Amino acid sequence: MLTLEVDGEEVFAFDYATALLGWTTDQERATHIGRCDRTIRRARKGQFGTPFMESVMTALRKHENKLRRRGVSVKTSTFFEV
Repeated sequence: MLTLEVDGEEVFAFDYATALLGWTTDQERATHIGRCDRTIRRARKGQFGTPFMESVMTALRKHENKLRRRGVSVKTSTFFEV
C-alpha cells in the first residue's frame, strides 16, 4: 500500500482516506470493505492481492465525491503500486 505525507507524517493512503470517512479502526475498515481486520494488518505489510484491492476500491468509490472534496483521488494508483 502506498503512503502519503500528512502534516509531516507518513501515513498509508488507505488509512488516511478511510479516516476521512469516519472509519478509524481496523474493524470498521474491515466491515466496510468486506474483509477481516487481520487482512488489513497484512496488507500494510505488503501481503495482499487483487481481491483485496478490488474490495478497497469498491468501498471507496461509493464515497468518491466526499473524498474528492477533501483532496483524495479515488484511483487505484493513489492507494496501490500498480
